[in-house]
Amino acid sequence: MTTHALKLNAHLDVDGIEIAKETSAHLVVRIDPVGVGVEADRPALSVIFALDVSGSMSGPPLEHVVQAVGKLVELLDPADRVGVVAFSDGAAEVCPLHALDAETRQLIKRRVRRLETQGCTSIEAGLRAAAGMLPRRAEGERQIVLLLSDGAPNVGISDIDGLAGLVAAMRPDVTVSTLGFGPHHNEDILAAIAAAGAGQYATIAAPLECDYEFARALGAQGDVVADGIELTIKPEDGVEIDALLSHQRTRITAGGLLVSLPDAMEGRPQFVVARLTLKAPRAAGPWEALEVGLSYRIAGQRRALSTEARLVVPVRHQPGRLIPERHGRVLLAEAERARQEARALADRGHFDGAAAVLRKIIARIEAAEGFRAGDGSDLSEAVEQLIDEAMAYERRPSQEEYKDFRRVSLGVDMQSGGLHGSDRALTSAKGQAIHVGTMMAGGALPVAFLLVRVPGAPERLVALDGPEISIGRTPHNDVVIPQVSFSKRQLRIIGHGGRYILTDLKSTNGTALNGQRLSAPAILTHGDLIQVGDTAMEYRER
Repeated sequence: MTTHALKLNAHLDVDGIEIAKETSAHLVVRIDPVGVGVEADRPALSVIFALDVSGSMSGPPLEHVVQAVGKLVELLDPADRVGVVAFSDGAAEVCPLHALDAETRQLIKRRVRRLETQGCTSIEAGLRAAAGMLPRRAEGERQIVLLLSDGAPNVGISDIDGLAGLVAAMRPDVTVSTLGFGPHHNEDILAAIAAAGAGQYATIAAPLECDYEFARALGAQGDVVADGIELTIKPEDGVEIDALLSHQRTRITAGGLLVSLPDAMEGRPQFVVARLTLKAPRAAGPWEALEVGLSYRIAGQRRALSTEARLVVPVRHQPGRLIPERHGRVLLAEAERARQEARALADRGHFDGAAAVLRKIIARIEAAEGFRAGDGSDLSEAVEQLIDEAMAYERRPSQEEYKDFRRVSLGVDMQSGGLHGSDRALTSAKGQAIHVGTMMAGGALPVAFLLVRVPGAPERLVALDGPEISIGRTPHNDVVIPQVSFSKRQLRIIGHGGRYILTDLKSTNGTALNGQRLSAPAILTHGDLIQVGDTAMEYRER
C-alpha cells in the first residue's frame, strides 16, 4: 500500500452550474502535506554553500557569512554532508562535499575563514560549480544549494531567464534557495533563481541578520516533506482554461496544462487557482468536468508517486451560488496579481497608480461575502498586507526606501495571508534545531521583558521567551498591538549570541529606538525605549 505525503482536492468556487448554459467559474486546487514517518526518517541533507566573494563583500559582510557557516556546520547532523563554493569572476571549490565528522567540520571552518574578496560577480559560475559538486542523488538524501550574493551578476549569464534556466536544469534533484546580502543585490534575479529551484529567497538587510537568515533558509529544508511536485490539469470537452491566476510556472503538454510547484513544507498547503469557462451539458446531474493529476516524490526518495482527483460539477436548472471559503482563495490569487501590477507601476515611479490598483482589490475583498476584518483568517491578514503596501506607495518613497520595501515585499505569500517567509514557524525537529541552535550559539539569553504602554490601555509586561518574537497589529504576530500606527509586521526581536537584537521590518511608519529612527538592527540594552507612534515599549532585563 502506498503511503502518500500529499493530499489533493479540486473544487469550483460555486456549488453548481446551470443546465445548457455557459458559465465562468474558478477552479481551486488544494494540495495538503499530510506528513510522512517520524523525525528519525527525515532525509539527510547534502548542502552546497555558494558564497559571493566579490570585492563588495569585503569586511563585515564576509566576516558574518563566515561566522554563520561555522555555526551551521556544527548544528547539522553527522549524516549530513556540506561543501563550499566561492565565486567572483569565476568559481572555485573551497571544500568538497563530505559527511560532517569532527575533522570535516573543522576543515570547513578553517577554509572558509581564509576566504578573500576580489573581482566581480558571476552567479553563473557559482551555480555551475555547486551543481558540479553534487553527485547523482542517492535514496534518503536531499540536495540543496544555498547561494548568497550581495550584487548583480556582471560576468557570464546575467539575465533572469538565462540563470533561471540554468537552475531549472538542476531540478528535480536539487533545490536552490538564495540570500540577497545588503542594499545592492538584484532581488529580481535572486527571487527568480529561487523560484526556478523550488526554494526560497530572503534578504539580509544588515550583517547582524546574517546568522538568522542563514539558519532560516537551511532550517526550512528540514520541513520539506515532498519535492519534484507537478500538477496536471486536463479539461474535458466543454471546459476551457482561460487563465491561471496563481503564480506558478506552467507549460502545455499532451496531457494538459502542467504546473510546477515549490517543495511542499510540513503544515503549509499550496493552492492552484484557474479561471474556467464551462459549457454545461443539456442534462441535469453530476458532470465530470476535468481531471487533476499530481506527481511528486516524498522528500529523500527517488521514486515518483502520483495521485489524481476529478472535478465533479453539479448541473442543475438554476445558477450556482458562490462558496465564500473557496472564493476567498480566488481573491487571494487575484490580490497577488494586483500586487505584481502595482509593483510594475511603482518600478516606473507611478506610485499613485500602484496604490490605486491595491485600493481597488482591497475594496473588492472587503465587499466579498463572508469577509470579516480582523478575524485572523488568511483573507483578513492579506487585506492588512495590502493596506500596508498601498500606504507605502501613497507616501511616494525615495528610491532607496522603495528598494528596501520592494525586497521585503517579494518574500510575501498571499495564499498564506500575506505571510512573509521569515514569519513561518519551522515545524520539524531538524529545522528547529538548526534555527534555534544558531541563534543560541554564543551564550544564553537574558531574562528580558517589554513593558508595553498603549494610550488608553493598562500597562502590560511581555516576556521575551524565545529566539524570535514578532510584533505587529494583526493576529499572526507573537505580540499583537492593534494600533493604526503599527504595520502588519512592525518589528522583530531575535535572540543572538546572548543578546536581543531589534529590527524594524521596513514598516510604513517606522520604529524609533531611544528617540532615533531605527535604520539598521540594534542590540538592546536594559532601559532602551522603543517607540511606534504613541505606543512605547521599554526593554528590561532581570
